[in-house]
Amino acid sequence: MKKFLAITALMLCGVVSYAQWIGTSPGDLSTTLPVANVGIGIAAPVFKLHVVNSGIASLVAQSSVNPQEADRAVGFFRMINSANSETYNIAFRKFNGVFQCLQSANVAGATVNISLFDYTAKSLLFGGNGLTDIRFANSGYVGIGTTIAPPAGVKLAVNGKINCKEIEVTLTGWADHVFNQDYKLRSLYDVENFIAQNKHLPDVPSENEVLTNGSNLGQMDAVLLQKIEELTLYMIDLKKENDQLKARLEKLEK
Repeated sequence: MKKFLAITALMLCGVVSYAQWIGTSPGDLSTTLPVANVGIGIAAPVFKLHVVNSGIASLVAQSSVNPQEADRAVGFFRMINSANSETYNIAFRKFNGVFQCLQSANVAGATVNISLFDYTAKSLLFGGNGLTDIRFANSGYVGIGTTIAPPAGVKLAVNGKINCKEIEVTLTGWADHVFNQDYKLRSLYDVENFIAQNKHLPDVPSENEVLTNGSNLGQMDAVLLQKIEELTLYMIDLKKENDQLKARLEKLEK
């Protein structure tokens, strides 16, 4: 009797063990029993897949892509919301000969790219399918609304309006030199001749220069202040001349 019970127990264990995991080579491995969490290296997993190791707990997905092969996906990680068929993906791929990491989502049947990291150019892009909204380049500049590299020295390129409360510009000089004793103020006649010949004020960039090269806010503020200070000096001189004329007129009237 005891022998019979032992044999029965072994058979039941074998059936239960087989019922937990089913796999047919080269088929998929699946379970016929309800499974709450799966643990590797842990007896009581608290996540759907819980990996524990005394050293580095690694989860490796391995593929093989020869650099000479055509563009293809190396691998991807996907999260699926089965309630509305939304998918969220992190894909590692070779595209146009470059290895990339692409984050995307498929919502309402349309795939929308979210971010793209280029391993070759070491650049990160955020945006829609064109990924042109924000770009962090390895050359040290940020582009917003554009992926076109800006001129040398530019660290922030914005294709559109900027709405902000305050802008602080650091300058190496200001326009108060106009009030120095050795400053040579142009006569108003010289200014008139310059305007007639050049169609703009002295020291102020022309329309063509601004349209071609843009306008430097800090430098332009300094130039405009210089013109205001020069106008102030002209007004002071005119005031003195006016006072002198009034004094002479009062003497003549007496």
